[in-house]
Amino acid sequence: MIVVGIIAILAAIAREHPIPVRFIGVGEGIDDLQPFDAREFVEALLP
Repeated sequence: MIVVGIIAILAAIAREHPIPVRFIGVGEGIDDLQPFDAREFVEALLP
């Protein structure tokens, strides 16, 4: 349920400020930034 809440918050922010997402953090360091692929992200969330 936490993931759904986070996605809802991100969607609301994106609606107000349409800034393209280029990278996503998968850890805490700068080396943990990965290119962001929206389709791949959504497919990983849905069973």
